[in-house]
Amino acid sequence: MTPRRTRLSRGAALTEVLAAAAIVAMIGTLILVATGPGDRTRLDREVAAISVLLAQARLMAAETGRPVELVWTPDDRQLAAGPLTHRLSRNVDGPDATQRTILQPNGESDGLELTLVAGPHRRTVILNWLTGRSEVAG
Repeated sequence: MTPRRTRLSRGAALTEVLAAAAIVAMIGTLILVATGPGDRTRLDREVAAISVLLAQARLMAAETGRPVELVWTPDDRQLAAGPLTHRLSRNVDGPDATQRTILQPNGESDGLELTLVAGPHRRTVILNWLTGRSEVAG
């Protein structure tokens, strides 16, 4: 004769395990929402936005046939290229000094290097002096 098992000795029911997993998932989601995107993600977004602004400025100079002035102002934490502007989000820092360059219609410029920092992460957006294309280092 085999002994009968009681309900208590069988372990946790499937619904109990699913409920516990759902609670852990909700707590994890709340933590992610509360802390926001990480420093690296925030920095990568800023680098992408600045690269797009530089590409638009290069295109604007080529289409209009007129030079476009690029200005980084540390007080405003902003890069301006003619009517185009981009302001850094909080927790991302840029260069401490004002930087200026003029992007010619053929793509030439004096070059520009903007080093952005978020937490321990650092990226440098470089405007190539000869071609006017932007590159990212770091």
